[in-house]
Amino acid sequence: MGDRENAAPNNQQGQNNPPAPLPPVPAPPAPNPNQPHGENVHQAANPNPEASEPWFRNPDWHMVILTALTFAVAIGTLVVFYRQFGEMRTQTGILTDQAKQAAADAVEATKRVDRQLKIAKQQADAAQDSVKAIQRQMRQQERAWLTLSETGITIPEENRPIELYVRAIDTGKTPARNVHGHTMVKTVEFNKEAALTFPNPHRIDNIGILQPGETMNAIATTIRPINSTMLLESRPLEQRERDELIAGDRYVVVYTKVTYDDIFRVHHWIKKCWWKVFSPKHLGVYADNCANYAEVDNN
Repeated sequence: MGDRENAAPNNQQGQNNPPAPLPPVPAPPAPNPNQPHGENVHQAANPNPEASEPWFRNPDWHMVILTALTFAVAIGTLVVFYRQFGEMRTQTGILTDQAKQAAADAVEATKRVDRQLKIAKQQADAAQDSVKAIQRQMRQQERAWLTLSETGITIPEENRPIELYVRAIDTGKTPARNVHGHTMVKTVEFNKEAALTFPNPHRIDNIGILQPGETMNAIATTIRPINSTMLLESRPLEQRERDELIAGDRYVVVYTKVTYDDIFRVHHWIKKCWWKVFSPKHLGVYADNCANYAEVDNN
């Protein structure tokens, strides 16, 4: 109770105290000249209006102008690039045409060069052939020439070989060198052809050098080897063989081949064949190969 009593007067006293005054309302802020677009919240009238800042000082306009300039530069650059591209295409087309023309000209020039080379080669070949012809003509005129003949084919006496000479005469203007004569004598049946070969052994005459106008006499005879060796000896005719020659059932064939070199070191050869029939019993013999055997080189 005592507390209540004490408290009551205090409360009553507190209720009798006047309330505390409210704080004064602040005045609205003066407009900022640096904010031309600032809004007056309280919609209060501006007793001192001021002029706004010029647009060309506004950073936003600066960005707009810069963007416009950049766009214009980009368009100008594109225009320049497009013109350069067009010019490059034109130049490329011109270069392509020039390259094609150059290639065509190169092909035509190559063909002309090939034709000229062929003509030059033909002319060079013709000149070489002309020189060779002149050289050949000179060699033909100055070389050694051999002519062949035989001294006569006769039937030998009994138990004797057929013997004769084959003559080679140098009728040219210069000597014949390394002269070798190969000769064979055979008796052949009238209805057969002679085999015109030089078996081993056969007679070979090594003359050496034959001077112009000089004669070589090579012995031609029927031969046979001595005891199956390379040595040779004259072979006498058998009696039956000799009788058939006399009766005309056989004939004699003599053939030779002479080789030699001229002073120009060109190799030459000459071949000749002769046959002889000793009876008119038969009108002809098989001696065509003997007639065709005669040849001379064309070197």
